[in-house]
Amino acid sequence: MDILQVLKGTFQVTLTIQDNQGYYSTITQSVVVKKQWMPIAKISPSSYNGINFRIDFSAAESWDPDGTITSYNWDFDDGTTSNIIEPVHIYNHEGTYHVTLTIEDNDGNVDRESATIVLSMQYPPDIPVILDGSNTCFTGDKSNFVAVSNDPENNLIQYGWDFGDGSEIIWSKWYSSGEYCNFNYEYLKVGSFKVKVKARDENYGESSWSEEHTIIVNDEKEPFLQVLKPLKGIYISNEKRRSFFATIVFGGIDVIVNATDGSGIEKVLFYIDNQDIPIAEALSEPYMFTWQEKMFFKHNLRIVAVDNTGKETSIEIKVWKFL
Repeated sequence: MDILQVLKGTFQVTLTIQDNQGYYSTITQSVVVKKQWMPIAKISPSSYNGINFRIDFSAAESWDPDGTITSYNWDFDDGTTSNIIEPVHIYNHEGTYHVTLTIEDNDGNVDRESATIVLSMQYPPDIPVILDGSNTCFTGDKSNFVAVSNDPENNLIQYGWDFGDGSEIIWSKWYSSGEYCNFNYEYLKVGSFKVKVKARDENYGESSWSEEHTIIVNDEKEPFLQVLKPLKGIYISNEKRRSFFATIVFGGIDVIVNATDGSGIEKVLFYIDNQDIPIAEALSEPYMFTWQEKMFFKHNLRIVAVDNTGKETSIEIKVWKFL
């Protein structure tokens, strides 16, 4: 084993060379030997002074002399953090921020690096006005909204829409200052929703939210219903053994359906033959019941899906059941 692998410290290494005339030269160099080397944290940019509130940070130049970096932790000095190598961060206010990057290597060693970000005061776009928008619509249809804002510095503007249904903010493409933003959105559930929009410029200075616009979403469609099991074929002990032109079942069978609707599914009902009372009822997914009753010959299996507005869809299938 190399002696330098078991010792640590600072050593003076001397190299002497001599030629065939007897002349020689000597050089001495200090060599630091460690059992473990600390990782080295590097932040890009190391500093920034400007008005763009979006900063593209990177720790890609960080490295570890004798291993690998296992974690990256950023503190942006505004109450937010990140743990990826190259985070994109948008500040909400001007000011001076002391960003800290902490890295850890596979030996548990830690290093930190800081960067100072100075954001000067800027003038964000005006609060947008929703000029036009759908007041009512049906689930699955496109609803159109129109908004406009002006930027004091005539920068390009991007609009962030909150459609009030719990979805994330959706940002539009870039528009010229004063240019109308037309945006379409598809609601998937019924209800009354409050739509609002805000604007940000090229430097990511953001306006406040606009006044809210109310839209009422109704459901005009019947629920979607699909039988998943049993299909045409021969089933033995709840397993499909072969394809067939009819549905033949020996023993018990799990009847499984897929039911969806924009308003949500209230319940799925299962009927055998001409019964007025369902043999089973499913209130949540998976929509199924296990048909264990011993019966013989051909039967009519009727399945009814009821959505939260009371609309119904039904499917009937013929099942030959034995045992």
